[in-house]
Amino acid sequence: MPLPESASAGGVGRPLSRTSAYEAIKNAILSGVLLPGERLDAKELERWLGVSKTPIRQAVQALVGEGLIVIAPQSHTTVVAPVSEQRIVYSQALGGLLLGLASVAADRISVEDRSALADRIDPLLAAIADRDVDRTIATAGSFFHQWLDHSASPPYIDMMQSTATTFRYHLSVLGRAEGFAWETIGPGYARLQRALIDGDQPGVEQELKALFDLS
Repeated sequence: MPLPESASAGGVGRPLSRTSAYEAIKNAILSGVLLPGERLDAKELERWLGVSKTPIRQAVQALVGEGLIVIAPQSHTTVVAPVSEQRIVYSQALGGLLLGLASVAADRISVEDRSALADRIDPLLAAIADRDVDRTIATAGSFFHQWLDHSASPPYIDMMQSTATTFRYHLSVLGRAEGFAWETIGPGYARLQRALIDGDQPGVEQELKALFDLS
């Protein structure tokens, strides 16, 4: 298991709690430092993070619950490896969540917030135009997380962010491996942006359905 470069400095700099260990491992998975299918070594994680086995075990269990890590019985722990054949399933699941958010947001998002949300699509469109997979993933994630912040009640935000992150991880891994349908998603996000600016709720829902294979 290759460690992040910070490991050579003897840990991340200070003792970590279970929450900090969880965030560090999750970020390493989402950023591709820990690769899909990679076997995780508890001792190596302890050395990297500078913590005991208890926070590591708790963090791993939390990430198992989020679908980012899998523990094989009587065997080993690995980063989940998304399956290409399930790509449309991941897309539809994330799209269904976002469609629900759009419906909720229609009654609670202000004109100013909707305009700010539409502005977040500009860097996404630029990334798509450049065919930049990593920037597309990052800017899409930023856009949808802001949408969530404007849409969900506080008690549900963390839960929904966790769910969205899991599906986004699967799509990100497969996107890096297989690319995106650039000619389709560019115009689709442009139409979504226009619908947001115009306050066209049916248009917003129609574009989300098209972008995430729900139509």
